[in-house]
Amino acid sequence: MEQINLIQQYVMNVSKLLPKDQKDEIASRLTTLIHQKVKEISGSNKADKKVVQSVLEEFGSPRVVADIFLSGERKCLIGGKYYKRYRKVLKIALSIMTFLMIFSSIINIIVTKENWYEAMWDIIFSLMSGNAIAFTVVTILFSKLQQQGK
Repeated sequence: MEQINLIQQYVMNVSKLLPKDQKDEIASRLTTLIHQKVKEISGSNKADKKVVQSVLEEFGSPRVVADIFLSGERKCLIGGKYYKRYRKVLKIALSIMTFLMIFSSIINIIVTKENWYEAMWDIIFSLMSGNAIAFTVVTILFSKLQQQGK
């Protein structure tokens, strides 16, 4: 009975370090893995406290185990549940910025009466700089959301 409490406590400590939407699934997988390893070492479903402790020590600290389960998610700047929303927001931001830059460039051409050659360069450079700013701002916001796990 004490062995099960050790396993439950260990799994609970790992679960505290996981995002809410993944806690149950990972806790279940981890519990299964621990029980399999205990059964493999002891040769039966009933193991003594020393076997369970050695298995838990082999798994490592709860922080290490949580990082292993989350390693796929944490290796990317923006991923998982944020990626689709990021792409959508980025498309909207780039579209709005493109419209605004073209509109402001046309107003500038009308007001300053530049020749077409200079005007084209102004439009190209304003599009590049405006879209670079929009891309940077959206990417930084979503990467911060990804890091915070919200």
